[in-house]
Amino acid sequence: MKTIENDSKCIEIKLDEADAAAARSDVRYSVSEVFDRVRERICKQKKKK
Repeated sequence: MKTIENDSKCIEIKLDEADAAAARSDVRYSVSEVFDRVRERICKQKKKK
């Protein structure tokens, strides 16, 4: 369970960082653009392993 808790905390931190960055920027992305970028990063991380 510790791993799930740690992962959840990490995700929450990253979401908070994203919210703060969005508040400071006028740039807006569509839902498709956001999820395409997330998928791309996940795939790159999987290839590194």
